[in-house]
Amino acid sequence: MIRFLAAVVGSVLVTMPAYATDVAGQAPDDTCFQLAAAKHDQWLQRRVLIQQTKTFADGSTKEIAILATENTAYLQARTQWRSRSVSIRERAVPSTGQILTAMGLAHCTKDTTVQEAGHAATLYVYDYLPDDKGFVAHGKMWVSDATGLPVKEEMQDPAPPANAMVANAIVATYSYNDDVQVPAGAELADTTRLFNTAQLLRHLQSGSGTALGSGSR
Repeated sequence: MIRFLAAVVGSVLVTMPAYATDVAGQAPDDTCFQLAAAKHDQWLQRRVLIQQTKTFADGSTKEIAILATENTAYLQARTQWRSRSVSIRERAVPSTGQILTAMGLAHCTKDTTVQEAGHAATLYVYDYLPDDKGFVAHGKMWVSDATGLPVKEEMQDPAPPANAMVANAIVATYSYNDDVQVPAGAELADTTRLFNTAQLLRHLQSGSGTALGSGSR
């Protein structure tokens, strides 16, 4: 449960590379704070759908979908859905300041108004704080002019990846609320999870055994 929830909440900072924590004299500006506020409000929405593509050093890609409703979070990787009970309160981040610190933004600039997913959005470009070897990752965020919510993010990290599981580039798109429907595969995963939980509870209540079984290997 903890690992699953971390994957969901971690998507708040979907474009956050690793950065050095001892960089002095680089306080984020007001524009960076606006971006953090948009990310904070993102996770207060009733429904959030994140469609993410990671690109790795060898050119391979991996697609992930994360969907959060009022009381459930779904994660899709390699076509398979998983689900867990996660409330809006659990997935919300306490403050804009906390997100701003965790994102590690150094310089943020408001660029121009563009059309993104058929709607007017403002493009922001930014640099992250350098990592411990001096590499600086770059990001972009498109924020809806109508809602103030992120609709797309990109991150490019020039640092050599720590291992084959670390992406050099990430692109994520976002949908919200009435624009988000739970796919049949995700609903089936959640139904199966609830059924298995109920079966386990009935088993325990019957006194016929424990969740640990007989203890045999």
